[in-house]
Amino acid sequence: SISLSEYYTVNLIFCFEKEGVLKNVDDSTSYFLSLTRAEYESYKSQKVIVGGMIPKLHNSFNAIDEGVSEVLIMHANNLLTQKGTRLTSNHETVAK
Repeated sequence: SISLSEYYTVNLIFCFEKEGVLKNVDDSTSYFLSLTRAEYESYKSQKVIVGGMIPKLHNSFNAIDEGVSEVLIMHANNLLTQKGTRLTSNHETVAK
């Protein structure tokens, strides 16, 4: 998909068991609507974003750095609505 981004607008969708990137791991409705890399790094250092989400976000932001326009992290049930966490190079975080 990174190779295609030279010629096309590429958006990646990663489907997981959560609604998005959770702000509170004990509350499945507390996902971020969007995140930038700087916000991700800040939340990671504050231990808000932990565990298995770290490599997923790291790889997602690397794809954005290489030309992918946007990455969406969500539950597969939300494919039609595209409800989840949007990762881009310049969005502000909006907590649900």
